[in-house]
Amino acid sequence: MLKHFNLKNSLLVLLFEGGLFALLLLFISLENMLLFALAGAVVIGLFTWIKRSFSDQLGQIPKLIKENKLTAIIFALILVFVFPITQAGNPYWIQIAIMCGLYVLMALGLNIVVGNAGLACLGYIAFYALGAYTSGLLTLKAGISFWITLPLSGLVAMVFGFLLGLPALRVKGHYFSLITTAFGLVIQQLLINLEGITGGTNGVINIPAPRIGNHSFAAPLDLGFIRLPFQANYYFLVIVLVALGLYI
Repeated sequence: MLKHFNLKNSLLVLLFEGGLFALLLLFISLENMLLFALAGAVVIGLFTWIKRSFSDQLGQIPKLIKENKLTAIIFALILVFVFPITQAGNPYWIQIAIMCGLYVLMALGLNIVVGNAGLACLGYIAFYALGAYTSGLLTLKAGISFWITLPLSGLVAMVFGFLLGLPALRVKGHYFSLITTAFGLVIQQLLINLEGITGGTNGVINIPAPRIGNHSFAAPLDLGFIRLPFQANYYFLVIVLVALGLYI
């Protein structure tokens, strides 16, 4: 592997990823909307100039990343680890990153259904809801550990997907989409109206936080050199799940 290592190309990959990360930190640090808009205009103008002046070099970036995949992955992981450290005093953006990670997980699953299988499933979010409520209710009502309910929630979603697939896969095209849409609406109404179980529009609240040994996810994350807000626990958990989803 070292024989094929190209220091110049690796540095270009690091510069590209580092530049994107720096832009991200710049934008989230601008709380004033006017400054945000001005910075956005400057970045768009700068990007347009770079695209026109260095179009050939920009076209090589995907190739460089592919050729230096290990370098790109390692540096990306470092940036992912560094992000919550840069936001230690502002847990809001860590929470936003958590939500982004959850949407990435949903997109990965949807890609299997729509991208690989070619099925226009419009009720996909219902499976996410079934898994989430399963985990939350089992943890809250039955006192089962989150680490057990996590795979169980996926199993429940899989079972419902199998049951829905029995009639839905007998039809094609728009009819399949209509069936999955109806399924999503039915699940939504059930979750809202079964208020005694699901909490209705308020959802399931006061779910016990996951624990690893003596450490609770409701407590700040102490890295030794810095103390991160409790949201960082969930941030790293979501990152691990996204990594597993990408690998699988």
